[in-house]
Amino acid sequence: MLEAGAARVCITPPLGIRMQGYAVRDHGAEGVHDDLYARVVVLRQGGVEAALVACDLCHMPVALADRMRALIAHRCGIPAEHVMINCSHTHSGPSFLGTGLEARYGQALVDHIVGAVGWARREMKAVRMRRGRLGVQLGINRRQITAEGRVVIGRNPDGPVIPHVDFALLTAGARPVAVLFSHACHPTTLTARNYDISADFPGAAQAVIEAELGCPALFLQGACADVNPEASGSFAEVALLGRRLAYTVLKGLTESAEEDPGPLRVREMTVPLPLETGRMTLPEARSEHERRSRTLAEIEARVREGACAQLLLELWEAARQARWAKERYEALQTDEPLRLAFPAHALAVGDLCFIGFPAEIFASIGLEILAFSPYAQTVVLGYTNGYYGYFPDAAAWDLGGYEVDARVRWRGFPLARSAPGLLVSAVHDLLEQMHGEAAASSR
Repeated sequence: MLEAGAARVCITPPLGIRMQGYAVRDHGAEGVHDDLYARVVVLRQGGVEAALVACDLCHMPVALADRMRALIAHRCGIPAEHVMINCSHTHSGPSFLGTGLEARYGQALVDHIVGAVGWARREMKAVRMRRGRLGVQLGINRRQITAEGRVVIGRNPDGPVIPHVDFALLTAGARPVAVLFSHACHPTTLTARNYDISADFPGAAQAVIEAELGCPALFLQGACADVNPEASGSFAEVALLGRRLAYTVLKGLTESAEEDPGPLRVREMTVPLPLETGRMTLPEARSEHERRSRTLAEIEARVREGACAQLLLELWEAARQARWAKERYEALQTDEPLRLAFPAHALAVGDLCFIGFPAEIFASIGLEILAFSPYAQTVVLGYTNGYYGYFPDAAAWDLGGYEVDARVRWRGFPLARSAPGLLVSAVHDLLEQMHGEAAASSR
């Protein structure tokens, strides 16, 4: 028997907080168009207990996600490795970078979400499930190749997307307990000109479903690293995309059959991934660190004299390069192995399996996992339990572009070309093992 409880808590930040998603924004939030929420589902079956948390946030630092999961384990008794925290990736939410409002907001967020998990845990009831998948496509691949062979953020109608929405409804008798649904598309309907807090189209979709069914609706962001929405610029377009997604989910729920959920299984692993370290020496790393720091200081001085969009982009890039140079210099002063222990987190209920990563996963990687997964319904999630950067497929290395430049880094060094293949292979083994264990236990 599967038990479930759900809760929802408002996590709208204070006005003035820095916003996440666009480097050119030159001041904090001016207003709130729609509130942000964290929605929680706690699952229990026999001695296994797990929590799914869906947040209307751009992404969450790994350290903050780790602290939240540890506190959930301490206060609620759910093992930290059984907690999946997914962010919708809205580009109209708060930043966690800062020592003022941003730091205080981060601490308040931990308390709110831990409290919501505790509340959901007190609402546990025996549940049945409806689940399914329907075709819908809100976005288009954004890695456009120019006539000169450069990759820019634009429109690539021939590029990969994941053209469907996955959904599941948990019910206690006739009463809906929670809806889980996932699609893969950047919530960048609102541009950098927007200074109002908003959950973008995932928030609009959640609101429609909750109004219809009267229970928390958790949007879980998929493998959308290289997929942007077809429409952009206005709150009217946000509402249109949200309604389109929500109505597809509601239609699918009316057409799906109720079933007794199968075994609950949760597994977290780390995959050792190689980095591009080159042949950099310690003196070279020190020289680069000093040079990047000087460049950053010069641009910061220019910004204090008067900021513009181009200068803010230069500042963002200089700060990024300076941080990486500092991390590389510090890394080369230690004897630690330069490999990233990259997490992958899987949660399965019967033949429905969520597999999440703390990165922006390319749609092609998501499609590859879907193709080999032994589960009848597999949902690939990005932005889960923290954030390291973009995770492109191996083919993108040759083409380059923003996503490759901003790919996952550790100690200042970027992922090596072989990393996607190693991750996909490890995920294949994990899902096969989990599926086999569940099948054996149900015999």
